[in-house]
Amino acid sequence: MKYKRDDRRKFIRFDFDANIKFRFFDKIDESIKGKAKNLSAEGVCIVTEKEIPGDKDVEIDICLPGKKKPVKVHGSVVWTHKVKSADKK
Repeated sequence: MKYKRDDRRKFIRFDFDANIKFRFFDKIDESIKGKAKNLSAEGVCIVTEKEIPGDKDVEIDICLPGKKKPVKVHGSVVWTHKVKSADKK
């Protein structure tokens, strides 16, 4: 990934491809699957098929290739953006 100087982010984002599952703390028994696309020191871009509410605390399981146990991290949904699927018109 090439870093742009006009990027407003505080930290550089790195391409990162991993399967993830996450849960909201208020619905810990329900998990959502997705894909991590990039990450930085302060965040990760996650793509899911479900619409996600903003301003929620989450626990994320990141499944790294070659590892049996996922890496668990806690965080908050800062912002969301709905995109059209390539399969749908």
